[in-house]
Amino acid sequence: MRSISGGEITKGAYDIAPTLTKEQLLSPLVPALMVRGLRLSCVSTHYAPLWKEVFEPGMKAFEVNSAFAPTLPYGRLTGVWQRNTCLREWKQREQALCEIDALVALLFGFSKETLVNLYRSQFGVLQKNLQDLERSSKRDENHFPRAAQMAEAYDAFEKALRALSAKPGRAA
Repeated sequence: MRSISGGEITKGAYDIAPTLTKEQLLSPLVPALMVRGLRLSCVSTHYAPLWKEVFEPGMKAFEVNSAFAPTLPYGRLTGVWQRNTCLREWKQREQALCEIDALVALLFGFSKETLVNLYRSQFGVLQKNLQDLERSSKRDENHFPRAAQMAEAYDAFEKALRALSAKPGRAA
């Protein structure tokens, strides 16, 4: 949003930003998207009332098996905020951001290839900072494989969504 609006988010920027339709808002992916945003934002006890108000059991679904998974798995979250509810470790936070990107791509109907290509073409500085370039020879503790993690999360969410859709009487 800030890049669209030149650093200041105005009503005009909001007017041109894509939004989810009413049908998309009914997707079982929306609670997964919401909880990742909450875990990135609710970093202190000051956010406990917000967590309690917004948390719903459907947010516990759609876990992504990753080397950067949160200490407290999504399946063990409750409506009571606790210190390990939020994501504090930077690689766990990066993983959540990758998962958010994958969820949004799925909700808007983007392919995995489109998601990764958008990331690679639009966020070169981020790629360089995270040493996520395919030919990068320097790999250390600061390395985070963002493109690979986005693709992995996309596959995991897509598989879970297909499994959910296959259940009798359930449409995703």
